[in-house]
Amino acid sequence: MRCMIHSNCLIDFFAVVYIRYEYTDQCRRDLGRPAVWMPRPSELAANGYGDLKQAMVRFGGSNRIERLAGMVTHRDWYYFEGQLELLLLLKGYIDEYGDRNYEKFPIVSAIQNHGYEKLYALIQYYGGRKFLAARLGMSYSTKESKHKTQDLHADMCWGPFDLDFGIRLLEYIRNDHMHRSPPMKNPALSMPSKGKLLSSGAEGELLDKSIQEFGGYENVARRLGLAFFESTS
Repeated sequence: MRCMIHSNCLIDFFAVVYIRYEYTDQCRRDLGRPAVWMPRPSELAANGYGDLKQAMVRFGGSNRIERLAGMVTHRDWYYFEGQLELLLLLKGYIDEYGDRNYEKFPIVSAIQNHGYEKLYALIQYYGGRKFLAARLGMSYSTKESKHKTQDLHADMCWGPFDLDFGIRLLEYIRNDHMHRSPPMKNPALSMPSKGKLLSSGAEGELLDKSIQEFGGYENVARRLGLAFFESTS
């Protein structure tokens, strides 16, 4: 932008970024949300930061600020958080109604009938029962089917997977972001590298072992919608 040439505008611009850092650091303390995750402009306005929202517009908009501030975009972390919530709710439902059989995706109508409205909505948002069952390496059944399960791998081959592993990996990534402060070098929700996991103790070693079992780092990243860098630190 042309006004960035002027020193006063440059100072104002970095003030916007700094205030953003202060706000997200407060979110980390009060909401348990990583400080490297960029809030939506509407959230800023709703919490009394309407002037910051307007300043962002003057300096190129939220997308430009996200890039220059080294923060994960709202779109990316919203998808990540929703998916983690989906897996946690699905596990909780199976624990309660599915005999803890994580190899079988429950009937969606039964999920709704049991009052799991949020889980039902998330299943629809993230692609529906058939798609999710394939991604999670699960079979599924319907009331109309003559067989208890239908093998999805014939038409959508993702390979084997484990629901509990998926939750643990996403929680590992989220916890890692909780301990980071902006700006990030690679502001993305990405697959951790093998080296990072192996240096993280017993849990990291177990995650690495499961990743190898489920097709490798790139394959697991694609399955969970994570960015993949060859040398993720």
